[in-house]
Amino acid sequence: MRRLGERVTPSAMAVVERLPAAVLTALLWSTSRVPAIRKSGAAGPGEPRSLIDAMRMAAHGGLPALLEIRPD
Repeated sequence: MRRLGERVTPSAMAVVERLPAAVLTALLWSTSRVPAIRKSGAAGPGEPRSLIDAMRMAAHGGLPALLEIRPD
């Protein structure tokens, strides 16, 4: 996002970016245990695939890390 000249919102993401990897991992793991979060991902791979495609188009084909995690 920043490379494209955009601001990252919400501003709390700036705090998340500075977290040590172990803390971020624990935070994401514990969040994934919440039933509402688990249900939101139950729709399947279509939404993340579309989001990654849109971000790559905006970056003119860049963002290889996103391509690596893009669902088939």
